[in-house]
Amino acid sequence: RCFETICNKDGSLSVVVDLRLVPCPADGSAGNADVSGLSGYTGTIICPAAIRFCPRVAGPNGTKIYKPLPML
Repeated sequence: RCFETICNKDGSLSVVVDLRLVPCPADGSAGNADVSGLSGYTGTIICPAAIRFCPRVAGPNGTKIYKPLPML
């Protein structure tokens, strides 16, 4: 099953499950989403690396800005 993804301002990724945001690993790596806050849900959600969906671009003063990829 596929889930909608959201790019967070810090560059991490979240997935949308039953209209709730479920966080993927905070460091942006691929891994399991934290489904502990979902009642009635069993199983795991595997997140891709955030960089695949939330590319970084250079911002002011050496900061990084995370921009979602356009929807096709």
